[in-house]
Amino acid sequence: MPHKDQEVEKAYMKQYRLTHRKEFCAYNKKYVHKKKLEDPGYVEKIHAQERARYPRHAEKKRSKNREWSHAHRAKRSADNLRWRHANPEKSQANKAQRRAREFSTDSGRITGAQWKEIKAAYGYRCVYCGRKMQRLTMDHLTPLSKGGSHTVHNIVPACQSCNSRKHTGAVLCPVQPILLTVASTQE
Repeated sequence: MPHKDQEVEKAYMKQYRLTHRKEFCAYNKKYVHKKKLEDPGYVEKIHAQERARYPRHAEKKRSKNREWSHAHRAKRSADNLRWRHANPEKSQANKAQRRAREFSTDSGRITGAQWKEIKAAYGYRCVYCGRKMQRLTMDHLTPLSKGGSHTVHNIVPACQSCNSRKHTGAVLCPVQPILLTVASTQE
């Protein structure tokens, strides 16, 4: 058991590090830079140590993260909302990917860049009604719930109204998906 003086010293140092954070960060950067020059494999050694250490402390780390998330729920929500507004394509691609995982284990992946490319290829127009829209949704020609894949070959841009009307049924009008060369190479 630590001595009472050691506990006081530990608490003092913790508070000191918090109030002098910038100095500690600058010192650590200099130290790591110096070590990298001396030993080119230094960073990889540190990463290997962290990978080895993580399984032993994984539950403790997850528990600490859950506590922080619970204590800072409003901040976390505000940060997430800010990110979603700043990155609408990435946000929509992530949401669609998460939904695709619910239906299938091997459903493919669409990145934000691929989704932008698909919309540009269709001229930012809904494939069903032809309206030019600022905000388009991903429509799966073969719905995920009926075994469709979440790939560039099965996704077309549609307005929210047309996508909702189609739901899990057949396509509203014949549609030929555009085969994108850049997008399909990343699958």
